[in-house]
Amino acid sequence: MEYQGDNKKKKTLFTSLPTQYEKTDKFDFSGVYRIKFGNCEQKYIREIGRKIGVGIKERQRLCRNMDTKRSKKAEYIARTGYEIDWKSTENLAACGENTRKRKIREAIKILTERNLMNRRLEEDRIRENCAYCLKHSEITRQQQDQLKEDDWIKLMSLILEKEIAGG
Repeated sequence: MEYQGDNKKKKTLFTSLPTQYEKTDKFDFSGVYRIKFGNCEQKYIREIGRKIGVGIKERQRLCRNMDTKRSKKAEYIARTGYEIDWKSTENLAACGENTRKRKIREAIKILTERNLMNRRLEEDRIRENCAYCLKHSEITRQQQDQLKEDDWIKLMSLILEKEIAGG
């Protein structure tokens, strides 16, 4: 009897690409995402190390149960009566397992967006992310104090580009 070889297909770049019939879940990886509220202009940006879809389901459960101790969004809903438009949730950046990239991208997105509830509800965490970014930059404390808001946004963007390029 003659050996016929393996019947397995060779895995190439082309064969690993999804076909038009295969659906890829846009929330099947970690990164930064944005949630919008249906009745108002408020938005919420968050980074997550787990799959974004898992985090969204957890947030939906917390809001449905009105768990204001564990969810800032549930607290906002309870206070204002607004609802979250879960279908308009957007993936802003896929960062994989790199915590540094996620935190930097989240900080930049928060700084560049308008009408964010993050600024009011999570000022301490935003400050931590900005401090983390600045710690890894080569700008002095005196230069930091002289920056205006637009300059902050440019600086954070430059730091992000440098971090992404550096891995």
